[in-house]
Amino acid sequence: MPYIQAILSDPWALAALALLIPGLLIAFLRRPKNPVSRKHAIWVLWAICFGLLATWSMRQERLVIAGGLVPSKDQPVAVPVKGTTRYVTPVLAYRHDSSMWLLLICGLGFVAAYKLARVGDEA
Repeated sequence: MPYIQAILSDPWALAALALLIPGLLIAFLRRPKNPVSRKHAIWVLWAICFGLLATWSMRQERLVIAGGLVPSKDQPVAVPVKGTTRYVTPVLAYRHDSSMWLLLICGLGFVAAYKLARVGDEA
């Protein structure tokens, strides 16, 4: 549970997950009526979500690299990154480890929304 709380306590991750909701709503409600516009809307939301998650992931890595070289009471968790081991807080370690998982979840969610947005007679 602390793993999920660490991810959901970050506003960047919440914003990316919040973009998934309109994408799925567009697919389920089939709005706008034009399927091409519907697909474009989903891809625009995915591009924004991908940009947010890429920025968030790079930010987490930068924060880990700025971590301490020796363990301390405030930074007890060791995270190996770029050939060195840095010591960071547990929340930052969870966020750093989960950045690619969050990208995968959002990516698969948008692929599902894109598939749901298709009309029946499309090839």
